[in-house]
Amino acid sequence: MAGGLSLPGSLALRFRDYRLFWIGYAAEVSGQAMLAVAQGWLIYELSGSAALLGAAGLARALPATILTFVGGAVADKVDQRRLLIGIQIVQMMMLAILGTITITGSVEVWHLLVIVSASAAVQSFENPARQAIFPRLIPREVLMDAVSANSTIHPGARFVGPVLGGFLMAQVERWSGSSLMAAAALFYLTAFGYVLNAGLLYLIHLETVEGQRKKTSMLVDMREGVKLILRNPLFGALIAITYCSQFFGWSFQSLFPVFAKDVFHGGAFELGALYSALGAGSLLGATFASNLGSFGHRGWLITGGFLLQAGLMLPVSVSPWFWLCVAFLLVLGTSQAVFNVTAQSTLQYLVPNEYRGRVMGVWGMTNTAVQPLGQLQMGILASATSAPIAVAVGGAAMLAFGLLWVLPNRHLRGLTPQEAGEIVTPRH
Repeated sequence: MAGGLSLPGSLALRFRDYRLFWIGYAAEVSGQAMLAVAQGWLIYELSGSAALLGAAGLARALPATILTFVGGAVADKVDQRRLLIGIQIVQMMMLAILGTITITGSVEVWHLLVIVSASAAVQSFENPARQAIFPRLIPREVLMDAVSANSTIHPGARFVGPVLGGFLMAQVERWSGSSLMAAAALFYLTAFGYVLNAGLLYLIHLETVEGQRKKTSMLVDMREGVKLILRNPLFGALIAITYCSQFFGWSFQSLFPVFAKDVFHGGAFELGALYSALGAGSLLGATFASNLGSFGHRGWLITGGFLLQAGLMLPVSVSPWFWLCVAFLLVLGTSQAVFNVTAQSTLQYLVPNEYRGRVMGVWGMTNTAVQPLGQLQMGILASATSAPIAVAVGGAAMLAFGLLWVLPNRHLRGLTPQEAGEIVTPRH
């Protein structure tokens, strides 16, 4: 670090197979960010119901909650590269069908909800396989840099994707005179992103993990995955603290439209600035974290990052000035990214390859299930009280959890890569 900060991925992206993986993943996530714009707009255009927008989140969370751990067991049993390629093809076909019925004018809200739910179900198998595959594409010493590079994809896509998606929809509608044609264009464009990702995954070279394709049943595999987590307190602690962060903390961004309009009396500019501040902070935090791979006191990065984001939710909730709130969000996004990258890379470093899909499948529920459910509870609480109170309650709950459980937890507080100790597998 003597020469200054290096960018996330500056080490990991030197390796060909990881570079192909990263480019394909970035293309897929960017398409999903644009897809969210088209789906949300089309649902509201067809129904005029804000409640149905919430129903789309619930349709996404339910299959993810049920199937993610099953997906992890499958990822540990089959060829993960072929599984990911097959999933890209399925996702592409669903979006092509949705684009076609949209162009013909036959699309209805239930079509969109079914596709959202089916896509989430398929993604429940994709996320564990993706989390399991990329650590095998790089040396272990650059794992934290690879996790940091992965962590720039979602905030980068959130920063650019919605703006680009909205611009493209506006241009297509102006050219064609059809709002349905505009939404369909984004569906087809996202489908192309899945095709590109499948092609890049096909070019990756990946050796078979010892223990894959074993003859045990799926239930036995799932039970062994649960045993591994239960027998290693550090695994459970890292997963639990991440669930708390996503459920009470990161889900509060779903209330940004309320803050922009009702709290700060603004409009689209203020809403975009809130999202951009959080996304910019996430990119900054991922950059910091990518330069901390050799930092010995991982436990303090995890606990400090968790407590800082919890503490910052309180001033965000009561800030009387818009730009002060933006500044708080920038620091909050930075602390959350440092926490998330450090916790995830630590877990990835410690999990044995033959269990990686199952353990990271449980971890992956943070985004596919826990965060949507957190957004649901944030919305309910905000409706019953107000958006600032809902955010303050979430921050207070995180602070209580951090002070009463995270800070006293010696497995987290004193964690260093050298002191992690032997990982106990069910066979042991």
